[in-house]
Amino acid sequence: MVFSYEAIDFQGQTLNGEIEALNEIEAIRTLQSRNLKTISVKTAEKKRSFFKSVKSTEKDVLLSLHEMATLLESGVSVAEVIDAQANSDYPKELSDSYSELAFNIRKGNSFSAALKEANFKIPDYMHVLSEAGELSGSLGKSLSEGVKQFEFELKMKRELKSALLYPAILVVFGLAAILFVFIFVVPRFASLLKNNADLPWLSELVLSVGLFVAQNSTLVGSVIIFCMIAVSILWRQSNVRAFFLAAMERLPIIGVWLTERDVAGWSSLMAALLSSKCELIKALELSARSMSSIARRGRMTLVIKDVRSGKSLADSLEKNRVLTPAGYNLVRSGEKTGRVDFMIRSLANLYSEGVKKRMEDVLAIVEPLAILLIGGVIGTVMLGIILAMTSVSDVF
Repeated sequence: MVFSYEAIDFQGQTLNGEIEALNEIEAIRTLQSRNLKTISVKTAEKKRSFFKSVKSTEKDVLLSLHEMATLLESGVSVAEVIDAQANSDYPKELSDSYSELAFNIRKGNSFSAALKEANFKIPDYMHVLSEAGELSGSLGKSLSEGVKQFEFELKMKRELKSALLYPAILVVFGLAAILFVFIFVVPRFASLLKNNADLPWLSELVLSVGLFVAQNSTLVGSVIIFCMIAVSILWRQSNVRAFFLAAMERLPIIGVWLTERDVAGWSSLMAALLSSKCELIKALELSARSMSSIARRGRMTLVIKDVRSGKSLADSLEKNRVLTPAGYNLVRSGEKTGRVDFMIRSLANLYSEGVKKRMEDVLAIVEPLAILLIGGVIGTVMLGIILAMTSVSDVF
């Protein structure tokens, strides 16, 4: 930690400065060894860059957890590690959480209890892994397993966002192009063609919609913005998101992709929990929460009941159709060899590779569909205008 001090030297001059020490007592002793008479010692205020973020991101939290787990695995004491983290140059929100964690540990709380009391934005399984690590005497290894799982989840999110970025850009610019046509192009022809009573129905529809959008552009823009905000709010509701994902899982290719992605996340978390000597039932309960599918979570509840009744994990999973035949065989082999965590980790890697391939298949469908949909709308509008112009020329 860094302390600011005020002291007097042998000439009677007052000195001010900063010094690094584990605590105030060590700071005073260091000053005394320099023949300085201490007046005051206090924790130095952290100097932060003007551009330094106040809010912490998931990437910031992951980096800090990785550093903490690495230090603990290297044999550094918990108190020293937490003090070092509290004084690191993290965003203010994250540094405050580490300061609270250090304060709780100094009060005598265990690491897992102090971690729960501190305001950390971390997944629930990190708390379970910290408890399991304390009980087994391998806190650093347990936190390292949690960091791997956290990193895996962020990687899955990042891949999903990057996969959907291009289709989203296509849709946004396509909608912008459609609005441009309705607001600026269609009204120019509408004033010339609208008075013709013999227009085809498609032309009538296109011209009517174009005039309405042009005359009520503010209203149309407000409705579009409102719909986007409403969709964003609804998507944040877990029950709405789960219902939407359940409907998507019924689709041929997208459904298989979502299923493999869900099972990959469950397998990775399950392996991390078992590697940290977490109880099987507790690991099943916690890993089931990571599943996005309501139906699959319900089947996992039945798996937990079967395991409690004495059935093997592989048989319970197969009975309730949670995994694939390859997954059941891997888990069954792990039970026979006593390496369930290793086999489930292999299963997670297997599903992860499958997710990447399925994602490529999904993109191969989504991108052409987006192009066809937008092109179809713009083409329909232009066809309506051309038909109207053709009908007018036929009259003359």
